[in-house]
Amino acid sequence: MKIAIVTLVGEYNNGNRLQNYALQQTLKKIMPNAQIETININYNCSPVRKIKQIIKNCIKIFIKKYRQPSLKNFRIFNKNYIQFSAKKYDENYNFQKIANDYDFFVTGSDQVWNLNFITKNPDFYFLNFVPTEKKLSYAASIGMNSLDHNQAETIKNYLKTFQQISVRENKAQKTLEDIGLTNIETHLDPTLLLTKEEWNLVAKKPIYELPNKYILLCMLGTISDEYRQKIKEISVINQIPIINMFDKNTKGISESGPSEFVYLIKNASLVITDSFHATIFSLIYKTPIIHASRIGSKVAMNMTSRMKNLEDLFKIKLFELNNINVKNQNYLTPPSQEIDSVIDNERKKSLDYLQNILKNTN
Repeated sequence: MKIAIVTLVGEYNNGNRLQNYALQQTLKKIMPNAQIETININYNCSPVRKIKQIIKNCIKIFIKKYRQPSLKNFRIFNKNYIQFSAKKYDENYNFQKIANDYDFFVTGSDQVWNLNFITKNPDFYFLNFVPTEKKLSYAASIGMNSLDHNQAETIKNYLKTFQQISVRENKAQKTLEDIGLTNIETHLDPTLLLTKEEWNLVAKKPIYELPNKYILLCMLGTISDEYRQKIKEISVINQIPIINMFDKNTKGISESGPSEFVYLIKNASLVITDSFHATIFSLIYKTPIIHASRIGSKVAMNMTSRMKNLEDLFKIKLFELNNINVKNQNYLTPPSQEIDSVIDNERKKSLDYLQNILKNTN
């Protein structure tokens, strides 16, 4: 059997790469004799109408790929941990040509159904080129809190050809049910399908002399003056230094890729973050965590529902940087061990979904 994973692969984003790896490894456990690979998309210099835009895109990609030090470790991670298709396809490729090359196509996780992200070829991410019996979604995300009429009709037309639909958020399930779709289930983000022991095999210490105790700051959005002041106060009161994962002046930390991301969270005394996957890995490793609302990002609005989904799932209330009492140090308390039993139950539900589809057609 040959299985293709369809996901976003062009972003140098830790959560994106780690969810890709986790889904790949999960499918391998379910179907140990299957060949599983991620369809490799070439986002670089895709054809556009205006020559100026082509030049602009190529320059931008060159700068991003070769001048940002962190990208080296992303490339290493992809090489060591992700099995890609032998061919790298342009987004505008006619994927109908490879429909018979695989027994199954799995689309997910991440925001593979966010119409704001997949503008060039939504047919690819919605598997519109694949026969119904070969279509499978796993923990796919719409990435939008609401749909206008046109978006709803577009998504409904794409998904009505799926026999079963798996999404990542309860909000997404309700949104799809509200537009008339059925047979929808909500499942764990793939990163939660692997145990911390399995993630330990991926974790890698950065090339940096870490202090014995540190607060890991992992902020994808803007750090406001208010945030900055609170973070500084937390560091001073607890006498724990801050390691800013995205501080380009901290050589060895700013070069971190997915493996270093896991290590830094695993060994932190506290994680302060607006990142969904930094939150997930903090829960996996029982690292104390303070969540911050995302500022100045296209996905900021959607983050609220994603974090609410985690809180509802694990029956917890995350400490919020917006309203935290800095002097009350209970935010240094690790997440409850009871979370593990919830993960175990939800993991079984998610694995059953995949097994029932894949093994019944083997």
